[in-house]
Amino acid sequence: MADLYNRYKMTRPYRISNDETLLNGIIGFLDEKIPQLHCLYENGYAESMHDFHAVGHGARHARNILRTLYSPSLSKDRALEVGIHALLEVAKIDAMVDGCPQIAILEEGIKPKGLEILNQIPSGFCFEVQPIEDIKKKLEGLEVKRAQAFHLLLDGSEEVKRKFDESLNDYELAQKRFKEGTEPGDRAKGAVAG
Repeated sequence: MADLYNRYKMTRPYRISNDETLLNGIIGFLDEKIPQLHCLYENGYAESMHDFHAVGHGARHARNILRTLYSPSLSKDRALEVGIHALLEVAKIDAMVDGCPQIAILEEGIKPKGLEILNQIPSGFCFEVQPIEDIKKKLEGLEVKRAQAFHLLLDGSEEVKRKFDESLNDYELAQKRFKEGTEPGDRAKGAVAG
């Protein structure tokens, strides 16, 4: 990557301006059976990603969405839902990001090398696969409901706000009970490439 950077951004005639990103990438591997994600920048510099990251078009928007929805205690399934949600929302505002997520899961114990590509089917690569389509269907209308809840909390009566708070407390209690029955240290790491 550093060679590409030098060839196209540092050598005259300049082919790409300094304010344009040439290339960023995400590298994933298992280190002592622990998934590791690193972002590789165009100048050859790489840094470890902690918890979540996004690269490519719409990355800034995706990181903002991930910042509000990510938690270190997310299950793998919820991390997939959050990542796909971020990509779909960014696709609505950035024409360079499409609504067909391409998902790779890095986890010890899955597939031969700890890597599962959800878009991989026996006949090759497919943009629309059932597991991703199921998540997309589950996410339909979520942003509308989130906006409605926002306005409800600002404009609703005290009784409505109290019921909303009760529902949130019930949810948190159910989550706590669920987590007590799960294995500690089950963390999800995620990256979004737009």
